[in-house]
Amino acid sequence: MNRLLFVLVASASALQLANLRNPDPLTLEHKAVETSDEENLRPSHELPQKFDTMWEAESQFSAENQETAKLAGASFRVPHGDGVKLIVGIPMMANEQDIRNAHLNTWMKGDGVCSRDSFATQSCHIFPVFLYGNSSESMLKAKETEFGLSLQVPDPEANYDGYDAPEHHIKNVGSHESDALKNLRGKTHEWFKHASASYPKATHIAKMDSDTYPHMATVLHDLATGPEKNLYWGTSMAGEECSGFMQGAFYILSASLQPCRQQQLDEMLPDFFGESHGWNSNEDGLFGHSLFSAVESGKCPQPTCMNVRNRHRYVHPV
Repeated sequence: MNRLLFVLVASASALQLANLRNPDPLTLEHKAVETSDEENLRPSHELPQKFDTMWEAESQFSAENQETAKLAGASFRVPHGDGVKLIVGIPMMANEQDIRNAHLNTWMKGDGVCSRDSFATQSCHIFPVFLYGNSSESMLKAKETEFGLSLQVPDPEANYDGYDAPEHHIKNVGSHESDALKNLRGKTHEWFKHASASYPKATHIAKMDSDTYPHMATVLHDLATGPEKNLYWGTSMAGEECSGFMQGAFYILSASLQPCRQQQLDEMLPDFFGESHGWNSNEDGLFGHSLFSAVESGKCPQPTCMNVRNRHRYVHPV
């Protein structure tokens, strides 16, 4: 796998890509921000085709930019860029095989993307993980690829196909509403705990929705040029202030902040799936709340917030 290079044209490429892929990319981003978890639709049936289109455009721009950089002598390595190790949890249902394959067949083929057993490989920077629940079907799905992981989170009954018809709203899964919410929210809760404990070489831990397409070259550029520790990256729901929480389509936390954030959350909700009913709260809002509560209590240092709103680091919903 080629060594990952960061070039001056990375940010411009993401903007051009967004404009090529969608005539009004800002509309998509604002739509994502204005949608709550309970109203969040599952991925569209067109997701695999849209992923293919974006990947083709991204590959074309990558090739052009590398050639431009060579001609201009402008390719360079950013500070501590070779040390970035980003592990990305992507919540996935067992019946979302087409969506999983869309990720596998597009951006996950990019330079620097590796399975989580390759942290020691210098050219590996991005480690995607498909997050499944603990039903027998989910555990089998998790074993189908080297990127799968089964978490101890209950699965709802598979009574929908994972796509976006009105009856597929999370709040409309009938008698299985509790399990659906525990699955959706519990995966985020369990993922950050698992990632911090299991991947000590990770510099950053992320959660990304299954209907999000990431522009990873620009994301890595952000991480490599940002602070080495104590970063909270995403689309801020608190404007320019470093408070509140990042919108749930895709957010990243420096691994250095996860232990103290988890300590605070465990004190706030000692029994997440039981009497504390932590799963009954918006998981992304709870994530930010626990982080800034940990800062207030002195457990965590003040993070540096990197707000990527309108900077075309990802597309959501697809």
